Amino acid sequence: MRIGSVSLFLILFNFVSGADGHVPEEGKIFASVGPYFHEVSEVHVQDTQSSPASVGFGILGEGDVNDKGGFEIGIFYGTKTYQRKFGDTHLSERVNKLSVPVSFRYWLHPTFSAAIGFDASYTMGVPEVVFNDAPLGSNLTSARNITEYGIDFSGQWEAWSKDRFAIIVDARYFYSITARSAEDSNQYSVLIGLKYLIQEKHGSED
Repeated sequence: MRIGSVSLFLILFNFVSGADGHVPEEGKIFASVGPYFHEVSEVHVQDTQSSPASVGFGILGEGDVNDKGGFEIGIFYGTKTYQRKFGDTHLSERVNKLSVPVSFRYWLHPTFSAAIGFDASYTMGVPEVVFNDAPLGSNLTSARNITEYGIDFSGQWEAWSKDRFAIIVDARYFYSITARSAEDSNQYSVLIGLKYLIQEKHGSED
């Protein structure tokens, strides 16, 4: 679990960084952008060569509704690999995906928050077969679905902050509710983002 190891390192880094963090307040609006590292959780098929970690791009928009947190919408674009087992054989396919999670984020501490929400992922382009030794007629994975749905879990840390800017580490787990049988389609990911305070309460820019 390569992405998980990276996440653990970044969590430890956060707690020694001394960041001031996020103080939720109604009316605040934030935007975050940055690279998005992700890989599928291998449960049924243990084939890391056919399912490598990938790099994409992510954008987050967050609006505080009270002093505890607020709503968040994201856009993540990257290549996702699906692996499905058929007895002693398996099929691996990859395709570009655009994921749109909508979540509620709760701030437990100025440098740490958790979020849960619903995620809809859309297939962009034509799936590519990476590996296939499955029987003829078994060539179906969720890479061929137009839309994939799931639950998105997030733990976010602010590793550094100054004035309106911050550096965030957003570790996520996507649990697919439309996965096919014996298919690896759940996903770990980490967004390393630059966060900016767009608006404070009452639209103040001061």
